[in-house]
Amino acid sequence: GGKCDYVPWAKIRKIVNTQATGWDFHFRQNPSKLGSVVWDAPDGETAFFMCYWTDPKGRETSDMPYTVMDYRNNPVKTGALTSKALSDNHRRAFCASACWTFNLGYQLYTGDDLISEGDGHETEPTPKPASTQKER
Repeated sequence: GGKCDYVPWAKIRKIVNTQATGWDFHFRQNPSKLGSVVWDAPDGETAFFMCYWTDPKGRETSDMPYTVMDYRNNPVKTGALTSKALSDNHRRAFCASACWTFNLGYQLYTGDDLISEGDGHETEPTPKPASTQKER
């Protein structure tokens, strides 16, 4: 086993692509901001995404909010949003929602030991949705 506090987003993407074929990650569009995926937080100063997945049949999982944050995990002021902040947070939201939906990488959030190679357990668990899906 072992503990870690970071897994590259590309590793999470690889696991999802190989173990959850047909599942797709999405940002819900904000109906009050035509075409935007950025939502205003209740404080009126920061922003978040609403993330969800679709299964191979197009059914949606429940929404998961994800705060747009800087590299220190502080919320970013809406007026200070940059394309880099949005692209970095897209990847972070993808990873967080993979944990939310499939329990993928939950050890990063709980501090539990990760299963290591060679101990008789698979190192890339098959993702299974953790939440009930709703028909479109």
